[in-house]
Amino acid sequence: MAKTPTYKPVENKKPLELILNTELVGINEAQVDQHELGSTKTLSVADVQVSGEIIGVTLISSEDGTGAILKQAADIIISRSGVGFSAGDGIFTIAAANASDGFISVLAGDWMASMNGTDTAGMAHVVTAFPFRTDSSGNLYATFVNRGAVPINSDAGDDEQVEANFFIRLDD
Repeated sequence: MAKTPTYKPVENKKPLELILNTELVGINEAQVDQHELGSTKTLSVADVQVSGEIIGVTLISSEDGTGAILKQAADIIISRSGVGFSAGDGIFTIAAANASDGFISVLAGDWMASMNGTDTAGMAHVVTAFPFRTDSSGNLYATFVNRGAVPINSDAGDDEQVEANFFIRLDD
């Protein structure tokens, strides 16, 4: 008989407090080729400056047209200063690097395998321990980087999108 796993909280750590959902690449956004960036998105964590850590990220890939369900590698750049990237930007400058707090990587192998070959969405989950501090308004900013060889929204009928759920624990 299999033993049921028990949950043991990490000492001195608060439990999951917040799940933020955002669309990292929208169906009506410009094409995002390999090694290009999506538009920077705002994550409203709180009403004031707070700190904590992102403890997990789930990416959801879907399409509303004739595009593909893309399950490829990606990075998510996290910053507290709102680096203003637009979909299709391909230059990551020293100023952008200095304004970024780091990134979370999703590998091609992190995506859940197809159930029966006719999936209408793909899902990948990454467990992480990414510390952060928001800006003074309580916001973080996330930017998607396409690391796969297949462009997102490359044809007129493609309505591919990538959404993310950020699992967040706040400090006291």
